[in-house]
Amino acid sequence: MEIKKSKFRYGAKAAFSFVFDDGCYKESTEKVIKIFEDNEKKYGVRLKATSAHTVNFLNEDLISFWKDTFKAGWFDLASHSMDHSFAYNEGVDIERRRKDAKDSKEALEKIYEGMEVISYVNPGGTNTVEGCQVLKEFYYGNRSNCEEPPYNDVDTVDLIYAHAFVPNFKYKDLAPYKEYIDTLMEKNVWGVQINHWISEKEQDVFHAQTVPSFAVQCDYLASLSKEGKIWVPSFNEAVKYIKEYQDSQLVITEKSATESDIILKNDLDDKIFTYPLTLEIKAENGVTVTQNGKEKVYSSKDGIAYVDVVPNVTAKLVLK
Repeated sequence: MEIKKSKFRYGAKAAFSFVFDDGCYKESTEKVIKIFEDNEKKYGVRLKATSAHTVNFLNEDLISFWKDTFKAGWFDLASHSMDHSFAYNEGVDIERRRKDAKDSKEALEKIYEGMEVISYVNPGGTNTVEGCQVLKEFYYGNRSNCEEPPYNDVDTVDLIYAHAFVPNFKYKDLAPYKEYIDTLMEKNVWGVQINHWISEKEQDVFHAQTVPSFAVQCDYLASLSKEGKIWVPSFNEAVKYIKEYQDSQLVITEKSATESDIILKNDLDDKIFTYPLTLEIKAENGVTVTQNGKEKVYSSKDGIAYVDVVPNVTAKLVLK
């Protein structure tokens, strides 16, 4: 049985993640959710983003709003520092960086009880690869600021310094965006977008987009996602998947020509890294997978079945 790990979930050619900084723009967030809802109705595809919160920007009303928003599942949570006041580079004392990384994680997990904060997002100012390494003590992923190239090779990316890009405030047409997405799919890589908000105001240009521009982008992404060409996870979901992809060893025990037991072994925290990893299995007529006592049948496309399995749990595969 020919099996290999898929770079992206569902066998997609590329991945794309939205990250919204600061966590204090309620009106913008409501507009984003409305656009996500419209795309789910139109395409049957649920887009999801990560909201990065600066602890000292929050108040009771915002916290209540975000608790409801996280529960609805349109966003998940990352840290964006305690007060947005300094950068992660060698010029900032390492103990100061370490304190911010630790304090902001602990504060957000207390505010949003029950939520695990696994990612950080660099606040304003400069950041460097070396300066961000302290984040590894507390987080699994970090979105850097604008970097070249504006995408990430999942085979080699250091998740604590994932590259990102800033969208144009207002596209006259979809050509630049399509060109970027086409590049992601051609190179088989992961793109991450920096946003602060979406707005109706022409003066709101800092890391922002107009509402119509963002809506057109989401429509395009959702259409590609429905076709299976691109996967649109939150930043946190992408970090979990890529970390498992990088760290898991695929162990196959063949029982017969049509039956195998497999396990994706890794030493990651089993309370966090239970995200399904996709396997590409050569199977003309599909495959049946049994894991955790549940059986699921996967069909094949062009002789390949794309199968989701959870790491560190044995799964039984049977070719149809």
